[in-house]
Amino acid sequence: MKKLCLLLLPLLVVYCANEPAASSTPAHSSTAAPLAAQTAASADNAQSATSDAVGYSPLEVVMRAPEATAGAGETICLPITVANFKDIIAMQYTIRWDKNILNFQSVKGFNLPKLGNANFGAHRTSEGLLTFLWLEEMLKGVTKADGETIYEVCFIVKGKAGQSSPLNFSGEPTAIEVINAQDQMLNFKPVAGKVEIK
Repeated sequence: MKKLCLLLLPLLVVYCANEPAASSTPAHSSTAAPLAAQTAASADNAQSATSDAVGYSPLEVVMRAPEATAGAGETICLPITVANFKDIIAMQYTIRWDKNILNFQSVKGFNLPKLGNANFGAHRTSEGLLTFLWLEEMLKGVTKADGETIYEVCFIVKGKAGQSSPLNFSGEPTAIEVINAQDQMLNFKPVAGKVEIK
């Protein structure tokens, strides 16, 4: 539990200040730092899914963005889904996209306890960055079924027909971390999405 307290102290400070995404300093322990660096690197290079089934290991949480098609000028909302999401008490990461193709509009469809707009840092969306931090206040852990949506990200499509934008999970500027109720730092398996303009 001591490790959990050390990991979550910066999260709690930021969460209570109601500016979770403003923190670019991750909640690391000495053993968590190498893991976060590895997951951040792999997240930036995530490949888009080729099927609905995504494999995972027991200590791995899957975070997935969809592939979608939209016309120029349309508003599109993309569901962020999870797999192997068991007893999770805290997580943080960044979502990236091409700022020249998509214009961030809002987040909605919140499906985690106490999740709301305050958990997202929209101050850098003009750069194609949306930071995210969530903490389950009771520290009992939350479980979601595979494929369940935890929130949606909405954009206005401003690119031209034939263009596309990836939707990636990244460790910059907010480092990737996922912690469960057993005080374990879990591996993060990102599945990148894409928006194609028709």
